[in-house]
Amino acid sequence: MADDKTLHPALRGPWWHIGDPAVLLDTLLEQVEGQQRKQILGMYLDTVAATLAANLKFVQGVQSIVAGGRT
Repeated sequence: MADDKTLHPALRGPWWHIGDPAVLLDTLLEQVEGQQRKQILGMYLDTVAATLAANLKFVQGVQSIVAGGRT
Protein backbone atom coordinates (compact mmCIF):
# COMPACT_ATOMS: atom_id res chain seq x y z
CA MET A 1 0.00 0.00 0.00
CA ALA A 2 1.29 3.46 -0.88
CA ASP A 3 1.96 5.98 1.85
CA ASP A 4 -0.43 8.92 2.39
CA LYS A 5 1.84 11.34 0.52
CA THR A 6 1.65 9.43 -2.80
CA LEU A 7 -0.78 10.85 -5.34
CA HIS A 8 -3.30 8.34 -6.65
CA PRO A 9 -2.51 7.43 -10.31
CA ALA A 10 -5.98 8.60 -11.43
CA LEU A 11 -5.13 12.13 -10.27
CA ARG A 12 -1.75 12.38 -12.00
CA GLY A 13 -2.93 13.27 -15.49
CA PRO A 14 -2.40 13.93 -18.29
CA TRP A 15 -5.48 16.06 -17.82
CA TRP A 16 -8.17 15.90 -20.42
CA HIS A 17 -10.90 18.31 -21.34
CA ILE A 18 -14.21 17.42 -19.74
CA GLY A 19 -17.00 17.88 -22.27
CA ASP A 20 -17.26 18.21 -26.01
CA PRO A 21 -14.46 19.59 -28.17
CA ALA A 22 -14.46 23.33 -28.67
CA VAL A 23 -16.55 24.77 -31.51
CA LEU A 24 -14.69 26.96 -33.97
CA LEU A 25 -16.58 30.11 -33.10
CA ASP A 26 -14.78 32.36 -35.58
CA THR A 27 -15.73 30.07 -38.46
CA LEU A 28 -19.40 30.20 -37.47
CA LEU A 29 -19.43 33.95 -36.97
CA GLU A 30 -17.97 34.54 -40.44
CA GLN A 31 -21.02 32.88 -41.96
CA VAL A 32 -23.78 34.83 -40.18
CA GLU A 33 -24.75 38.43 -39.52
CA GLY A 34 -26.83 40.58 -37.17
CA GLN A 35 -29.30 38.82 -34.89
CA GLN A 36 -27.99 35.34 -35.73
CA ARG A 37 -24.52 36.44 -34.66
CA LYS A 38 -25.92 37.66 -31.31
CA GLN A 39 -27.78 34.37 -30.83
CA ILE A 40 -24.65 32.33 -31.53
CA LEU A 41 -22.57 34.43 -29.14
CA GLY A 42 -25.28 34.05 -26.48
CA MET A 43 -25.34 30.28 -26.89
CA TYR A 44 -21.55 30.18 -26.81
CA LEU A 45 -21.42 32.16 -23.56
CA ASP A 46 -24.12 29.92 -22.05
CA THR A 47 -22.02 26.90 -23.00
CA VAL A 48 -18.88 28.39 -21.47
CA ALA A 49 -20.76 29.13 -18.24
CA ALA A 50 -22.17 25.57 -18.12
CA THR A 51 -18.73 24.07 -18.75
CA LEU A 52 -17.19 26.16 -15.98
CA ALA A 53 -19.98 25.14 -13.60
CA ALA A 54 -19.43 21.45 -14.46
CA ASN A 55 -15.67 21.77 -13.94
CA LEU A 56 -16.26 23.48 -10.59
CA LYS A 57 -18.61 20.68 -9.54
CA PHE A 58 -15.96 18.13 -10.53
CA VAL A 59 -13.25 19.89 -8.52
CA GLN A 60 -15.54 20.25 -5.50
CA GLY A 61 -16.37 16.54 -5.72
CA VAL A 62 -12.70 15.59 -5.82
CA GLN A 63 -12.00 17.90 -2.87
CA SER A 64 -14.85 16.30 -0.94
CA ILE A 65 -13.55 12.81 -1.62
CA VAL A 66 -9.99 13.75 -0.70
CA ALA A 67 -11.11 15.55 2.48
CA GLY A 68 -13.34 12.63 3.44
CA GLY A 69 -10.48 10.19 3.10
CA ARG A 70 -8.26 12.01 5.59
CA THR A 71 -8.29 11.00 9.22
